[in-house]
Amino acid sequence: MPWGKKIISRMIIIIEVLIFIGWYFDGTDGMKMLHVLHAENSQIAQEIVQLQREMANIEHSIAAYQQDSFSREKIAREELQMARRDEEIFFIE
Repeated sequence: MPWGKKIISRMIIIIEVLIFIGWYFDGTDGMKMLHVLHAENSQIAQEIVQLQREMANIEHSIAAYQQDSFSREKIAREELQMARRDEEIFFIE
């Protein structure tokens, strides 16, 4: 009988270890999920860098608009299609 109990207890321990290893790698918080979250984190970090560049460009455009009357007039003429009162505008189609 002692041999039977030892074998059963060892089998139970082996099964528990195998279950733990499976859960460690494939579980909801396992290594696979950690890898997926790391990839998402890298992608979000790249998006943040890109958005920071866009913000810097926009801030530069705003500063140029506020400081330079030429850039204000350029934006008004090109983007808003505005002109001074004494000017005529010709559209080419």
